Amino acid sequence: PMREIAAMTVINDQIYLATLAPAPRPKAGSGVPGGGAQGGVTRIRVTAEEGGGGEPDQPQQGGEEEQEQPRRQPQTRPPATTEPFHGAIYKVTPDGYARKLWESRETLPLSLAPFGDGRVLVGTGDDGRVLLLDDTGSVTDFVAVEAQQVNALIPANGEGFLAAASNLGQVFRINPAEAREGTVVSKAYDAGFTSAWGAISWAGQTPSGASIAMQVRTGNTEGPDDSWSAWSPEYKVAAGTVIDRPKARYLQWKAILRSGGVAAPVLGNIQINYLQDNLPPEVTSVEVLPPGAALVSTGERSVGGESAEGGGGRRNGGSSRRTFEKGKRAVQWKAEDGNNDVLRYEVFFKAEDETLWKSLAHDLDDDFHTWDATAMPDGVYRVQVTASDAPSNPPGSALTGMHVSAAFDVDNTPPVVGAIEAKVQSRVAEVKVTVTDTFSVIGDVAYSLDAGDWTTVLPDDRIADSMKESYPFATAELAPGEHTITVRARDRAGNTAANKIVIRVGK
Repeated sequence: PMREIAAMTVINDQIYLATLAPAPRPKAGSGVPGGGAQGGVTRIRVTAEEGGGGEPDQPQQGGEEEQEQPRRQPQTRPPATTEPFHGAIYKVTPDGYARKLWESRETLPLSLAPFGDGRVLVGTGDDGRVLLLDDTGSVTDFVAVEAQQVNALIPANGEGFLAAASNLGQVFRINPAEAREGTVVSKAYDAGFTSAWGAISWAGQTPSGASIAMQVRTGNTEGPDDSWSAWSPEYKVAAGTVIDRPKARYLQWKAILRSGGVAAPVLGNIQINYLQDNLPPEVTSVEVLPPGAALVSTGERSVGGESAEGGGGRRNGGSSRRTFEKGKRAVQWKAEDGNNDVLRYEVFFKAEDETLWKSLAHDLDDDFHTWDATAMPDGVYRVQVTASDAPSNPPGSALTGMHVSAAFDVDNTPPVVGAIEAKVQSRVAEVKVTVTDTFSVIGDVAYSLDAGDWTTVLPDDRIADSMKESYPFATAELAPGEHTITVRARDRAGNTAANKIVIRVGK
C-alpha cells in the first residue's frame, strides 16, 4: 500500500524494504519519548565519529554535554512534496509474501543495511537517527549523527558501517562496539498548564555493573532555554523518586545509561506523575428564554467533552428539548473547564431593585434549568449561574466561575380590558375600548363577533408602545338582532384578558 521504496537489503534470503507513503501528520505532542522510533526500547549501544579515520570519539552524548561541542548550523532542505509522509519496513519472503515489521508516522526510513545477526540497520530522517530492527518488529535507538537524513548505510572495511548523510552532507563511521556511557534526551513534554511534579519511575534491564539514572528539568517555554531550571540530581531508583524541580508547564528528562564495560543496560517505558494546577471553570454565556419557553430533559446523557492541549470542556450534562408551558421560564448556559473537570451548577436570581442573590436551584448536572415564574412578583430580574469543579477535586480545593444574564422581565399580571363602548349606526357598530397594563407594554388586541374569528385591531395612534392604549374600530354591517362583541388583549409577556359587550341591531 506504500507509494515508493526508498531502500532495499537482503538478509538470509529475506528481502527488507524501506517504504514511504503520504499520510496525515499526528497531533502535536504524540509520538514516543525523544522523538525516536515507535514500538520498542531505547538502547545506548554505539558511538559515532566524524571523518573517515582515526580513533573513535567518546560516546555520543545528549543534553548539556552535547551542546558544549561546536556545531554547524544545518541547512534547510526544501521539501520534495507538500504531502506529509510516513514510513514502514516490510520483509518479503522468497515465495513473495510481504509482512510489515514496523511503521512510524514521525520517522522516515531512508536506508537499510544488514547488521550481521539477523537484524537490520535503518537510516532515517529528519533527525539523523539510525535504528536497529529485529524480526519481531522491535526497534532500538542505535545512534544519532550530526545531520538530518541518513541516506545510505554500507558495511565498512573491517567492522562497523559508513553512513552517508545530508543536511549537512557528511560521511560518518559507526563503530558497533558498545559504549560505556550514553545519554538520551527527550523532547519537551507539555502538561497543558502549570503542574506540580510527582515521582519519575522507569522499567529496564541493568546487567551486573550496568546502571540507569534519570535527570529532569522544567520550564514554562515550549523549548528549553535559559529560563528553565537546571537539571536535577541523578535519580537512580527505578521504582520511583519524587522530582524536586519547580512547578512548570513543560518537562524534559535525560536518561544516563552506563554499561560498566560488560553489558549495556536497556531502558524501557518511563512514567512521570504530575498534577495540573486547578483552573477555575468558566461560564461563557447565560441566556434566559422567552416567557412560556421551557426546556425538558430528553434523558440522554453525555460524558466526555472536547479535550485539547491547554483546554477542555464540561464533561457531564444532558440534552434537552424545548416545549411551551404557560408561566414557565427557562435559562440555559455554556461552561467549560481547562482541566476538563466534571462541573456542578447553581442558579441564583435577583430583582433589579434588590441587593442579594437568592438560590433558584442547586446541584445541577445539566446546563439548563426551567422554573415556575408565576411565583415571582412582576419586575425586572437577572439570573446568575455559578459553576463548580467540586466533583473532580478534593474537598476545599474546588474552584468556581460565574456569569450573569442580561435583564429580563417577569410579568404575571394580565392587562385590563376596560369598559367597551359601542354605537350602532346603519347596522355598523362603532366600538371604542381602552386597554391598560401595570407592567408590560400592550402586545396585541383583537375582537371577535359572535364567537367568530379574531380580527386584530390597532390603537388610535397605530403603534402599540405603551401600557395604556385606546382602540377604536368598526365592525362590518350586522344583521338585525342581538350580537356579542368580545375584545381580547395580550401583553408582551403573553398574559391575556378579555371583556365583552352585547348590542342589538334593529330591523
